[in-house]
Amino acid sequence: MNLNTFAERTKWARTQVNPALSQKALAKLIGVTPATINKIESGALKSTTKLVELAECLNVDINWLSTGSGSPEKSTVKLLKLSHLEDTLDKLGLNDDELLRVEKAALDEAMKIILEKR
Repeated sequence: MNLNTFAERTKWARTQVNPALSQKALAKLIGVTPATINKIESGALKSTTKLVELAECLNVDINWLSTGSGSPEKSTVKLLKLSHLEDTLDKLGLNDDELLRVEKAALDEAMKIILEKR
């Protein structure tokens, strides 16, 4: 697949997340209409004011998404933050079920924050 344009990179990233997101689901996550996502992926829109949210939801590097420079993987700063979080969770000594509860609570809280921004 050719990833030379913002449209191509956006569509590729949307289909690579696990699980893949529909245009409608992605639109809801970043606070735009499904038509906006369609316009981005078709090339009718060359950019968006929701670039940060888009990159976060698609789990890709914002610079790569907007310009094609670098690689899709997020920056090492974010990876270090995740590593620190993993270290902290390891120190808590939680079993797998407890870790799943913590993950669910964190995702629920993140969703609340996203919804408050709207």
